[in-house]
Amino acid sequence: MTVPALAGVLAATALVAHHEPAYHLQQHHWRTLHQTRATASHYTRRGDPLPARLRPWRAPPDHARSHHEDLRL
Repeated sequence: MTVPALAGVLAATALVAHHEPAYHLQQHHWRTLHQTRATASHYTRRGDPLPARLRPWRAPPDHARSHHEDLRL
């Protein structure tokens, strides 16, 4: 077994932090939201129209909202 393969096995088994399912759902939600916002931002920066699948995600900026509110489920 190679060192990188052993490191991968250890990372996938013994070194994994065990979290509650709610934590994993929150992380998934945040990651999906962040990726969608980044994609919309890239289209906007280039001046291209947003694809139909991204239009419902685009909301006007609300500066009164905290960043932590986006992380709630």
